[in-house]
Amino acid sequence: MLNDSNPVRRAIAYIAENDIDSAVRILLETLHHEDWSVRSYAAQIIGELGKINADIITSGNVLDSLLKIVKTDKDGWVRESVAKAMGKIAVNTILPTADLKAIVEALNNILDKDEHDGARGTSAQSLGDIGQKAPDLVLYSLPIISRRLKKDESWIVRYYAAYALGMIGSVRPKAVKKYIPLLREIAEEDVDSGVKDSIKDALRKISEAFNALEEEEKE
Repeated sequence: MLNDSNPVRRAIAYIAENDIDSAVRILLETLHHEDWSVRSYAAQIIGELGKINADIITSGNVLDSLLKIVKTDKDGWVRESVAKAMGKIAVNTILPTADLKAIVEALNNILDKDEHDGARGTSAQSLGDIGQKAPDLVLYSLPIISRRLKKDESWIVRYYAAYALGMIGSVRPKAVKKYIPLLREIAEEDVDSGVKDSIKDALRKISEAFNALEEEEKE
């Protein structure tokens, strides 16, 4: 396996041998592979490694490589995988604030401008997940998220936009208060049952956060 012609399988073999540095080196090179599916798998594995080994993110150029690829790769599935990987890294790794801000900025840009539904949806999901860890860093994402909830043609993007508002609202309910009427409006108008369920869950999280806040203020 260490000599496998497929770079992803070769990287996995190095991971099995606990040679993470070699695996990461191969994966970063593989982000430039000619086959989009290979690039996508490489990004996915990097995201999983970032969950269990923070050192590979903070000690190398992993994040810089992901930030570059998500801006330049022409394949939407690859950009989706990179967006998901960056979200996992941001949530599971202790990063400098500047790095977290760079991730949020990249995700905002994908959500706002990317033509690929999956990339936009995954970016909204990642922003919501980051919002639970570092809510203040994603507050300026709220206008983009709400705009996608209201206008995006893809149900998966609307689903995760509602999810993101719920996740951020669960820790910063006052910040999302002005979007509650929009959530209720979309819940009535949207034809997709999954989106409706996501909005229902978001409103529940926001309501519970407000209730908890009121209890704290009484004490």
